[in-house]
Amino acid sequence: MWFLLLLLLLKTVLASTDVEIVSNTTTFIVGGTPALPGAFPWFVADARASRPSCGGSLIHPQAVLTAAHCLGFFRNVRINATRTGRDGTVHRIRQEIAHPLYCDTSRRLLHDVALLILNEPVVNATLVSLNTNASIPLDGQDLIVMGF
Repeated sequence: MWFLLLLLLLKTVLASTDVEIVSNTTTFIVGGTPALPGAFPWFVADARASRPSCGGSLIHPQAVLTAAHCLGFFRNVRINATRTGRDGTVHRIRQEIAHPLYCDTSRRLLHDVALLILNEPVVNATLVSLNTNASIPLDGQDLIVMGF
């Protein structure tokens, strides 16, 4: 039942995820700074990578929101992760579910969103809050972006 609620929420919040691929990218977030351990306890990384390249956010004790183009990389995830890949707790993935309209073309990723369902719920999980207010953020407002 909770899974259906998550899918309905995602359908509403992420109805048109359309990202253009930029070929001139770097390995790190431009202008980014490393996060302190524990600063983002809902952040998730691929647990087998010594240098993670895909991440996500814990949105339910047993569900991670990630990019559909990252599916296939995950076997286990590390919750409360940082770039070092040595912190946080490791959890096994039971199922990967891509957005039903996900499309990876040569220049665009359409509906690039997916869920990772964990084998077991994360105990004492800190969940990320999904924004459902279309008027936030305001134009020009600074944001925090996480990734690798």
